[in-house]
Amino acid sequence: MHALLEGVYWETGNNEYNIQVQCNTDKVTPVTKVFQGWTNVAEGIDSEKDEKILIFKKKFSERGEFKRLVRDLKYNNIINLKEVT
Repeated sequence: MHALLEGVYWETGNNEYNIQVQCNTDKVTPVTKVFQGWTNVAEGIDSEKDEKILIFKKKFSERGEFKRLVRDLKYNNIINLKEVT
């Protein structure tokens, strides 16, 4: 089973996380809906792949809450997220 999109995430401190997703312009609205309630902190364009880059940020009460979100996004075949270390 393949996820609809691939993305990465990293913790910025105090249980606050950023998620970066690259997608075709026709997927921007669905991606934005997935991250409703998050702050859209940056956008850009990958000119080589002609894809939009979106970065979202949100603070969680605990790390486990964020990890469940990552698992659910993958399980529901929405976005496969990998941690940047």
